[in-house]
Amino acid sequence: MQCPACQTPLERIEIASDLALDACTNGCRGIWFDNQELQALDDADEFADSPVLELIAADAEPDSAPQSQAARLGCPRCAGIKMRRFWYTASRQVEVDQCGQCGGCWLDRGELGRVRAEYRSAADREAGVARQVEDLLAPAEAEQDAMTEAADARLAGRRRGRLSRALDRVVAHVAEWL
Repeated sequence: MQCPACQTPLERIEIASDLALDACTNGCRGIWFDNQELQALDDADEFADSPVLELIAADAEPDSAPQSQAARLGCPRCAGIKMRRFWYTASRQVEVDQCGQCGGCWLDRGELGRVRAEYRSAADREAGVARQVEDLLAPAEAEQDAMTEAADARLAGRRRGRLSRALDRVVAHVAEWL
């Protein structure tokens, strides 16, 4: 399998007896995760005793931008399929490439360490997701509040208008009696 960013052959690295990753060890140092493998490794407390994984996660990002930032990458498993990019972390610090066909994910150099640093545990992940949902809903809630205030103001204006007209009629009747 070839690296989607630099076309160097990927090397299979065993993390545990039932988990192996494909890494670009001789090129850009990105990592390929088959479907669901990233979810098995994205919290810092998962496979914390794996020295290989800690070495990979600690790998610093290069000074220049990762190669995969330039254009949509092709999936190394599925010929001819372009991967989509999305924010993987709630803080929008890590953007990953994912294949819509096989579900595999590509992380550039240093991104696994940033993901694991953000999600120290499953509880951190849940809190991050909750913050992300709140951030998504906050503008809608503010817009709804503004619309409610505007509707209330229009209603109050109509009430004042009706009250003013009724008061004008009462004053006119009183003036007629006098």
